[in-house]
Amino acid sequence: MTEKIELWDVLDENGNLTGETVERGQPLKVGDYHLVVNIWIRNSKGEYLIQKRADNLEKWPGLWAATGGAVIKGESSLEAALREVKEELGISFEPHMLKKVRRFKLKHALSDMWMVCHDVDLTDVVIQKEEVNEVKYAAVDEIMRMIDKSEFLDYSKDCICLLKEEQCNE
Repeated sequence: MTEKIELWDVLDENGNLTGETVERGQPLKVGDYHLVVNIWIRNSKGEYLIQKRADNLEKWPGLWAATGGAVIKGESSLEAALREVKEELGISFEPHMLKKVRRFKLKHALSDMWMVCHDVDLTDVVIQKEEVNEVKYAAVDEIMRMIDKSEFLDYSKDCICLLKEEQCNE
């Protein structure tokens, strides 16, 4: 079985397409970015559905994180967010259920933070075993403790603070 090559659109620092693409794993030039998404699924108790990354992953194996991944060539940020949740957790959301909270600029990536307010029953989650070991709900304070203990992907403090500030319209 041949491995599928994943292509990413190259963006400038303002998120505009440059017309170039890059293959996953290839270095980007200075000033070039690719787009990634992270999706925070919040239940009515204010807890977030988090996932433990598979131990065999190249980046951040075994760490807890939000659902997320890279936006592929030709895909919008919203389309990528919906795809990642479906692929990794087996959950489908309608596009209007997702709210884009903020875009963060990282070294070579622009990271869109999405939020979904929905009570997902953990028994309905079908994890993609190549990517995810397990899932659970955690409050923001627990996520902060997990970050301090290097058990959770170290999102920026601004990102985690937004989790406390964002409200669901329920």
